[in-house]
Amino acid sequence: MNTQTTASVPKLFIGMDVHKKSWTCHFKTDLFDYKTVTMPADSACL
Repeated sequence: MNTQTTASVPKLFIGMDVHKKSWTCHFKTDLFDYKTVTMPADSACL
């Protein structure tokens, strides 16, 4: 007997807009948008 998975694994997409003074990150899945975050351009914050 063969079984198949009908539900796919949700995908996570992360978009980054990088500038000198601030970074903006947007998080979404293939189902819906989640959150947009703006932070100082500091790798420790990320």
